[in-house]
Amino acid sequence: MSEIAILTTCYNRRESTINCLKSIYENIERDQNNHYRIYVVDDNSTDDTVDAVKTMFPKVNIVVSGGNLYWARGMYAAMKMAYEDNNDYYYMINDDALFRDTAFEIMMSSYHMARRECAIVGSFLSKETGEPTYGGFSRAYKLVHPSEELTPCECANWNCFFVPKTIIDKVGYIDKRYAHGGGDYDYCYMMHRLGLEILVAYDYVGFCERNSTKGTYRDNTLPKIQRMRKLFSRKEFHFPSMFHFYLKNFGIKGLLQLGILYYSKISKIICKEECS
Repeated sequence: MSEIAILTTCYNRRESTINCLKSIYENIERDQNNHYRIYVVDDNSTDDTVDAVKTMFPKVNIVVSGGNLYWARGMYAAMKMAYEDNNDYYYMINDDALFRDTAFEIMMSSYHMARRECAIVGSFLSKETGEPTYGGFSRAYKLVHPSEELTPCECANWNCFFVPKTIIDKVGYIDKRYAHGGGDYDYCYMMHRLGLEILVAYDYVGFCERNSTKGTYRDNTLPKIQRMRKLFSRKEFHFPSMFHFYLKNFGIKGLLQLGILYYSKISKIICKEECS
């Protein structure tokens, strides 16, 4: 029997978090061959998420932070807790994902089909449109669709990302220097530098909607100055995090890419276009 850890972080998404955990337990109840531990780092939610989780899922290991971790540092804390408990396998998930009741079976089967040390990424669809939303990406940042060939990918969202302990032994935890996002892609590049593969699971594992553009830097109904502030905010293209990501993973050439990226987005804001 393997020890399997499921890790997530949350903040003020009570309904999403609860629904995600319900879908996780539907998977766990189908699997009589493994033992699961769930780790949730709550970033000091004010919407009763913690009380709801403790009431409905008393076996979940939930830790409340001081409210300044955001996503990457929350996942770092979750990884550290789970790794210190010496689990054999690790699922990194987002709490807005809804899993099919066969999701973990698909992920584990894909891992065993690979017959080599690797990570597996699960792919998601939009319930509203039926279109693919999250999963593994090619070098050109195009979503890689699931197939029986277990296609390799360049990087992956951590909506559902599966790794054995042996990979964490080599790569370590997610980089906590990121203010919010970016740590999932960064982890993929850390893996690649060590010659470790990331494969896309053979089927879709659930549903997850794309984040809304409303109220973000991409929203062209907002004043330009407001969009500019949001562009550089912690949850968007935070400059220290972006600088760290591009320099760490692409070197000096990466800083040129970063400059082009900012130029493109700032130009669109000035021209009142919706940024991609």
